Amino acid sequence: MTPPQTLAPRDSPAIMTGAVYVSPKNRSSIDEFEKFLDKKLYIFDDLNAKHSQWGCMNNNSSGILLNEWVEKNGFVSIFSAAPHSR
Repeated sequence: MTPPQTLAPRDSPAIMTGAVYVSPKNRSSIDEFEKFLDKKLYIFDDLNAKHSQWGCMNNNSSGILLNEWVEKNGFVSIFSAAPHSR
């Protein structure tokens, strides 16, 4: 994973952003995100994780793990209302 970039206007708290891509042939490692739990962070991703929570027709193992991790850590997920590619 590429280290997140930090954005901070003068005299403001830092907000980190990150972009993540996981190939469909690889399994995403949610553990990589653990080191950022105490940070203000926006992650823009394509994890190839499928879950009904974000509009997919089926769940896959990566989607189940990601959904559980998001719920466990109190994060908010924002997903497009448009259909996904598959």
